[in-house]
Amino acid sequence: ATARVDGPAGAITYTQMLSPRGTLEADLTVTKLPPRPGAYGGGGGDGEGFLVVATDTAHRHVETLLRRGIEDHAAARGVAPAATVSDV
Repeated sequence: ATARVDGPAGAITYTQMLSPRGTLEADLTVTKLPPRPGAYGGGGGDGEGFLVVATDTAHRHVETLLRRGIEDHAAARGVAPAATVSDV
């Protein structure tokens, strides 16, 4: 991400995801979730989590990039079928 997203719980950050070459991969809105020990999966066990929102046309691409980047340190799951976004 081009912005620091690891702020206090509840912090919402608009940022971009870049490729290793510096080209734009996706626009993201990232929310730091409150600590919940063991609730978010991953290997750390510290219960820190993030909600990452991408456009409907890029969500599968972003989910794939996140899964590749986090490896065994965290868990990623798509919630697109259960979530709806309305643009106003």
